[in-house]
Amino acid sequence: MPTQLAPLFSLLFTPLTACAFVWPHAGVFLPPSSHQTSTWSNLASSLSTTAAAAAAAAAEEADGFVEGRRSAKDVQGALSNALWNVNYLMDPEFGSTPSTPETLRSFFESLASVITKESTIQGAGQGLFAARDINAGSIVTLYPVHTMGINFFSGGSEWVALDDDDQDYFMAASEHDAPNYSLFLLGNRPEEAEFDGAMIVDCNPNRPDRTGWMAHRMNDGAQILSNDESGVLEYMDQSLKKQNAVIAPWGPSPLLAAFATKDIEEGEEIFTSYGLSYWLDTYFPNKDEWVEKTDRIKKHERLLFEQYLYYSHAGLFPKESNALQTIFDE
Repeated sequence: MPTQLAPLFSLLFTPLTACAFVWPHAGVFLPPSSHQTSTWSNLASSLSTTAAAAAAAAAEEADGFVEGRRSAKDVQGALSNALWNVNYLMDPEFGSTPSTPETLRSFFESLASVITKESTIQGAGQGLFAARDINAGSIVTLYPVHTMGINFFSGGSEWVALDDDDQDYFMAASEHDAPNYSLFLLGNRPEEAEFDGAMIVDCNPNRPDRTGWMAHRMNDGAQILSNDESGVLEYMDQSLKKQNAVIAPWGPSPLLAAFATKDIEEGEEIFTSYGLSYWLDTYFPNKDEWVEKTDRIKKHERLLFEQYLYYSHAGLFPKESNALQTIFDE
C-alpha cells in the first residue's frame, strides 16, 4: 500500500475528515495490548472487565443521555464490546486453542493464504499476494480492527481504541489530516442499525501484521490521473479490470472480510478498488472542483457497488459465521 495512502472505499461512503478522529474527553481506551503478553484465556478476563469498567466511568462522566442519541453508557459499552470481540479473535492463539471449535480452527488456517511483499504498483510500497491458489468466492483475509467509533448523524462522535499506542497513532493522524484506513459498516446489521449514527472501524498500520487479518494491505490497481471524465473513466476501467477482491461485512459485527471476486493464482497480487471519491479526495481536496458525475461515471460506480452488495448479502460461509456469532454472544 502506498505509504501516503490507505483504502477508504469512498465509492460507497462519504470520505472521513480529520474531525472524525477528534477523540472526546469521555472516550474509552481498552488496556495496553493484553493480547501480546497474556494467554488467550487471561485475555478474556482482563479485557472484558476493564472495558466494562471504562465504559461505565465514561458514561458517568458524560452525564448519561445525550439529546437525540442513545445513552453514553450504551454507546461506549457497545463500542468496547465490539472492539473486545474482534481483539479476542485476533489473538494469535485463538485459531489453535483446543476450546476453539474445529470449524473455526480450519477456517483460520485457510486464511494463511496471503503474504506481503513489494507491490507491483510503482511507489505503492508493500502489497498483498496470494501464497497459494485462491478460488473465487473464498474469504482471502479479514480486516483488522484497532479502534471503533460512531459519527452521529446529529453531529459529534464517540471512539474507543485498543491501547495507548493506538490512541497516539489515531490522534496524530487526526492532527495532521493524514489518510486513514477507516471503513464504515453501513448499518446493514442489527448492531449498527440500533444507533443514530454511522459506525466505523479503523486499524493501526504500524502494528505487526497478524495472519488472517491483512485486508488493509491490499492496493488499488489504478489511480486517477486527471480530474475530468476521461481520467475518471480510465481509472475506474483499469481498477475494475485489476480488482480481484472486495471488502464487505461478514459474520457478526464488526467483522469485515476480503472476498476473492475471481480465481487468484499463487504469486498474483491481490487488488481491490478504493473507489472514485477516495482518489478525488486524495488529489483534489476541494470538493467543489471535483468532476461532475456523468451517466457514464455513475454506470462504472454501480458495477463496483453491485459487487460489494453481492458479497455483503450473499451469506457465504454460514457455519463459520454462526460459530463466531456464538462466541461473541458468550
